[in-house]
Amino acid sequence: MRKETGFTLIELMVTIALMALFAVFAIPAMNGFVEKQRVNSTLNNYANALTFARNEAIRQNVPVVVCGAQISSAGQLSGCAPDTSSWSEGVFLFGDADKDYEYTAATDINIRVVQSPNPSGGTAKVNINSAARSTTNTALSSNPVFLFLPNGQVARVNTGVTPKTTVVADMYLRLEVESASDAKKKAVALMDPTGQIIYCTKKVIANNSGGAGNNIATLCAS
Repeated sequence: MRKETGFTLIELMVTIALMALFAVFAIPAMNGFVEKQRVNSTLNNYANALTFARNEAIRQNVPVVVCGAQISSAGQLSGCAPDTSSWSEGVFLFGDADKDYEYTAATDINIRVVQSPNPSGGTAKVNINSAARSTTNTALSSNPVFLFLPNGQVARVNTGVTPKTTVVADMYLRLEVESASDAKKKAVALMDPTGQIIYCTKKVIANNSGGAGNNIATLCAS
């Protein structure tokens, strides 16, 4: 007589119960991992956009402006975000051919748009805080606009005056991304006055703590 093999009902129920138990612990851990990866990838995308803008200014021999992007509900670029906004929707890079620090589709060069994970008009997945701060950590702007020059210099565009003006190498950019559902999942980076990106890791903060005139640790923690 042929012997039949398979699971008994009790064995199947025990297996299902164990799988449910594993899921209780695994799903929150996986969600936390996804949130952390979203935070880190958003910060990296923004930081890479800044480095790319600096390189393009040198390569194309044209000033490149970086500003917060304004994205329509249809997902289309509307230009730079207004002064009262932030970089929460993304960043916009354009070659400022007419050198007026404002995007004009007919004359300027649309280089790149880096969108954030936040859907236009929807619930934010990450909170993005961008701030220009002086080399002594004085707040300058919460929605900064930067100009990368062909000679490698970085300038901050003063959008509060008419006509707009620029100030070269007087600031750091502090870029902070945190999960909208878990504020403990956060990543911070700085762009120094020369355009170099500094990631605020524990090692970087420790190495720059307590130095006279060195505000990197303070800026990372601000």
